[in-house]
Amino acid sequence: MNSIAREKLVAELEHLLRHKPAMGTLFLVTRETNHMLIVTQENGVISLAYPYAGRLDIFRARRFTSFCKTRGLSVRTALWWKTKVSSALIGPVATDAAQTIAECFAQVYRVSGPFGLNMQGMGWQASGQDIRPEPDAGS
Repeated sequence: MNSIAREKLVAELEHLLRHKPAMGTLFLVTRETNHMLIVTQENGVISLAYPYAGRLDIFRARRFTSFCKTRGLSVRTALWWKTKVSSALIGPVATDAAQTIAECFAQVYRVSGPFGLNMQGMGWQASGQDIRPEPDAGS
């Protein structure tokens, strides 16, 4: 992951941990691909999820499970609406979680080097989109 993407990811993870939205979700996609991981927070701990691409998505799902188990993380499988996901709690520290996420992209999707990320927050206001009231021009 390139340094700009890492800095932005750490900022978004810290914002997510600080505000703890009930259904806050951060979708991470490597630029110019459809390789996705999903981040949520559960009780102040960052959770990383791998959404299955379909019923035949066996290899990447196994890579995600293997990645988590080699790091001593417990993997849970659930159904989010109609999408099967595997998820694991990866820790309460944003910088460590960002490193784990970069390593997970490398393991699951075989991407490495200075790749960029597209980030889309759902259910919460991302840190880069703080809304400030405009000054009242009429008063």
